[in-house]
Amino acid sequence: MGSALYPVFDMAIPIADALHSFDGAALARTAYDDDSPTNMLCARLGIRKIAEFYSESNQEAFEKIGEEVPADLNPDDGLEWFEPQEALDVISKILEADHSVEHNEPLKQDLRGLWAVLEIATLNKCLFRLRIDV
Repeated sequence: MGSALYPVFDMAIPIADALHSFDGAALARTAYDDDSPTNMLCARLGIRKIAEFYSESNQEAFEKIGEEVPADLNPDDGLEWFEPQEALDVISKILEADHSVEHNEPLKQDLRGLWAVLEIATLNKCLFRLRIDV
């Protein structure tokens, strides 16, 4: 079983229908491979990589490993929220310029699914971040 990237939001929004087309596994495989055509394109275009929208608090990180957050760490540190439009711009540029996406149907589907979810987030004026499920 592999990893998957998925969006979370700073408030509840109606995204269930949009998530049907979003798996997140292909996105996770590409997002953390610096040599992937998609990440090399992002570097060439000077745009953020999808993985840069990932954010996790200390609390979430320590929960993953089954540990308590050490007393000298703030449980909320590390948490960052993003405007959906930032990621929509990146996804748009990737889909327009990355011809390797055309031959990678799972990645194309993940990008389009994330696009659909972030469009809903924009309409609802909320922030998002990506998390990873391992």
